[in-house]
Amino acid sequence: MTVIKPFIIKSAAFIARFSALLLISASLNAAPPMHPEKAFRYTVTSNNSEIIVNWTIEPGYYLYKKRMSFASGNPSLELQEALFPPGEPHEDEFFGKSEVYRNTAEIRIPYIGEPGTTAEIIVMSQGCADMGLCYPPQRWISVVTLPGKPAMPTNALSQLINGQSNSNTPLPATQAFAVRALADDAFNVTIHWDIEDGYYIYKNEIAVAIISTNAEAGQLQLPNGTEVDDLEYGITEVYFDNASALLPISRAIPDAALLEIEVSFQGCKTDSICYPPQSTLVAVDLPAAMPGDLPTKPASPVSEQSRLVALIIEGNILTVMGLFLGLGLLLAFTPCVLPMVPILSGIIAGQGKDITTLRAFLLSLTYVLGMALTYTLAGILFAAAGQQVQALLQQAWIIIAVSLLFSVLAPVSYTHLTLPTIYSV
Repeated sequence: MTVIKPFIIKSAAFIARFSALLLISASLNAAPPMHPEKAFRYTVTSNNSEIIVNWTIEPGYYLYKKRMSFASGNPSLELQEALFPPGEPHEDEFFGKSEVYRNTAEIRIPYIGEPGTTAEIIVMSQGCADMGLCYPPQRWISVVTLPGKPAMPTNALSQLINGQSNSNTPLPATQAFAVRALADDAFNVTIHWDIEDGYYIYKNEIAVAIISTNAEAGQLQLPNGTEVDDLEYGITEVYFDNASALLPISRAIPDAALLEIEVSFQGCKTDSICYPPQSTLVAVDLPAAMPGDLPTKPASPVSEQSRLVALIIEGNILTVMGLFLGLGLLLAFTPCVLPMVPILSGIIAGQGKDITTLRAFLLSLTYVLGMALTYTLAGILFAAAGQQVQALLQQAWIIIAVSLLFSVLAPVSYTHLTLPTIYSV
């Protein structure tokens, strides 16, 4: 009875372990975290003296004040120091004590620039979710036009002075070269340029980059252009009127997603000016990938951790329990478990030569279930406490204290292993 009683207790604890696993798996079926472009939405506007960035932040999410910055993509627009409103105090395991914004935030950026200037505003930010997820730093790009009439170009002014028509005044780049993108299917996007009459873009200056983190760009497939003798590049290919390019997409996840693509190019007006290199951001609603769809190239590799998380979230409870049981059995063959073999052998051998097979089995089962229960409870407590505990355990005084504890217990463990009779009853 002295062995059966703890065995029953440990067996009940073992059952409690799987009950706790059921509760944990059920909690994982909560709504998945939003993509950053949906959790943190923003608009950029301007007045005569300031550029205004308005954030709309979903409930349960927040942005760090100190992780937000702004830059101009046009040398003719100079941004001054941003004016941030006060945030609310917050402390987490990622940045400790800091100020964050929730719900809404309005940041005002004084600027120096000519009226009518069109420029890209590069917004850097980083945010987190209250569920314990912190997104990597995000880079957003918006195009803003300063209010007021633009200054007249020098060549247009000289034409007016000479009595010539101003119909040949170059158009703004955004009007001369309109860019749009459309998803053909789950793995291909077509980028299209609408080019005004009398304008063209260089084939060799076209480049694309995907800003979103859930996909990668393949090799951009460009059509043949028209060869011209250009003053800047000599004999080169250009596109007149319109152009379309196919961009294959490699995806990490099959779900529908909003894809942000940065398109860079350079164009000119025939027998007139050449614009500086242009860069614009286009958004594409990428449809969900169906099982029969084939990507243009293999999708990005997914980590084993991500596969396990997906299985826990999407799989049924019996599959999850079977998976963890199988992984637990595999762990028994790892080197980390080998130190437990002499300990258990010492416990059994310490019972003397008259120990029965049943008693040896029950001692082994009690030992294993006790270890399993201990680690299960520890895992539940750490998971409930979040990463604050992990950060706390990395402090120097805790590491030193644990090291000293190991040093003190090492001789005791050695004595127990070399003197198995200490376990005899």
